Amino acid sequence: MGTHKILLVLKQLSCNENCLTSDAKQQLNSLLCIFVTYISKIAINLVDISNKKTLFTNEIQNAIQLTVNGELSSNMIQEGFKATMIFDENNDKKNKRKI
Repeated sequence: MGTHKILLVLKQLSCNENCLTSDAKQQLNSLLCIFVTYISKIAINLVDISNKKTLFTNEIQNAIQLTVNGELSSNMIQEGFKATMIFDENNDKKNKRKI
């Protein structure tokens, strides 16, 4: 994840008077990177506990549920599922072009 994704989201917001400075955008990016690293460490621990060798979406979802509570957790999981579906669709299209 990079600043690129944050900038895309921030462009969608109306920025008439209260725009974020570049320093604030960098801080948001750093926070996002720390959060993703934390979630991934928890997911890896869940894989180790279950004696598996492969990380699946279930471990990511469980790590999010352990870290974030309530509606935000379910929203994050739903958005992650959408992103995974879009990735799979795009990946399938690329593979069909190669054949």
